[in-house]
Amino acid sequence: VLNRLSSKGYYSSAGHFPALAVSPNGEFRKLTVEGDILGAFEAPHFQLGTFPIEDGARFCLYTDGALEDFRAGRSWRVGMERLEKAIGENRGIPRRDAVTAVRDSMLSEYPCADDRLLMAVDA
Repeated sequence: VLNRLSSKGYYSSAGHFPALAVSPNGEFRKLTVEGDILGAFEAPHFQLGTFPIEDGARFCLYTDGALEDFRAGRSWRVGMERLEKAIGENRGIPRRDAVTAVRDSMLSEYPCADDRLLMAVDA
């Protein structure tokens, strides 16, 4: 949740990879909190994190398939490096164009083998 009036954001991950916040100058922040995997437990535990919203920041959410591709031998760590690089290289262009450019960059070497989703929101 991004609350532009209070300049605060709220985040819960449900065991997912961290959301990425990139500032206008290109600094990355991984938004992480502890939490159980969604749907795996009868009584899951989730934490809520808060973070300041920097004017002009971009927030990115993505699926695990955007990072890893075991058929091609790409781990999530390698995928995270590629994703951060692609987001950083396209941070100064309009959001829709940036998402398309990041998608093209991520899929240029590896075809889609799993669900791949990237969503970006500008502060």
